[in-house]
Amino acid sequence: MGAGKAFSVGIVVASLLGVGLVDWATGENLGFFVFYFAPVAIAAWLLGGFGGVTVALGAAFLWLGIESVERDLAPTRFHLYWNGSIRLASFLIIALAVARLHTLLMRERELNTELAEAMAKVKQLHGLLPICATCKKVRNDQGYWEQIELYIESHSHAAFSHGICPECLKQLYAEIDRQERPG
Repeated sequence: MGAGKAFSVGIVVASLLGVGLVDWATGENLGFFVFYFAPVAIAAWLLGGFGGVTVALGAAFLWLGIESVERDLAPTRFHLYWNGSIRLASFLIIALAVARLHTLLMRERELNTELAEAMAKVKQLHGLLPICATCKKVRNDQGYWEQIELYIESHSHAAFSHGICPECLKQLYAEIDRQERPG
């Protein structure tokens, strides 16, 4: 067990014993049932589902032990065990819910980190792009003019292949077309 986990276990045990001590000291007239939720939730958050369930069981048995010492068990044994079962169920629900919430939060943080890394890798063109009206070269960030294809390839994931559209073919090669046709 690492130092961090041992420290977490120490915090949980101390808080559980502290709640139990206050519960015992105040007697049976004051209910401290909800205060047991704190060590259970802390355990589930710091130690995970297994730790939370373990502390939930410990909290239920601690409460049962304190109540057993404070009461005469003969006439109320059923009520004591019934209340202990209800408390155990509520402690388990808290432990499992908090552990699940912690797991989901950690997964969300991982996904946000992955998203931030992916966004950092995405190259996106934005803003004004100075382009020559004649040769169509683009002025880059250093002030030099370069072919638009090279600029876009270096600032995005696009790649170019070249061809000639039908309109440019007619303009550029009109002479060749006339030579091939007689008359």
